[in-house]
Amino acid sequence: MRKLIASFALLAVLMPAAAFADDPPGPPPGAGPSAAQMQHMQQVRGEFVKIHTEARAQILAALTPAHKAELAREIGEMAITVTPDPQAVEHRLDAMLTPQERQAIVAAHEAAQAKVRAMMSQDGHALPPPATVPDAGRILLMMSMPMPMMPSRGAMPMAPHPM
Repeated sequence: MRKLIASFALLAVLMPAAAFADDPPGPPPGAGPSAAQMQHMQQVRGEFVKIHTEARAQILAALTPAHKAELAREIGEMAITVTPDPQAVEHRLDAMLTPQERQAIVAAHEAAQAKVRAMMSQDGHALPPPATVPDAGRILLMMSMPMPMMPSRGAMPMAPHPM
């Protein structure tokens, strides 16, 4: 009887330890996101890239060939200028656009913003609506730039350019 009680007592002591032995240890506090969190962040980044790429394609498709060439010239000048003035470039781009191009650019931008807001709200991160809609020249300049890359492996994914 004593052996039976001792066996149950030993079993009661070892049972919780055996149950926890199957669970992998969690990351120590401050160690960064878990593998599942990293996978989710990469998935979200993939959605951001997809939305950005679709909007960029729509915006570029709205431009005439002459306006695409002018956009390329403006971006090239900014790249080689020691002190570029993006606001001046935005104004020049906006001034060259036809009303139809402006309308198509703003519509593509607003649709992309709506998709980002919807995606973020599904994750429980409500984004406020923008205070103002940027002019088409600013949108064109922002969306002409490539999507930012992840700064390093394991780092948080970067959001797309502000829309």
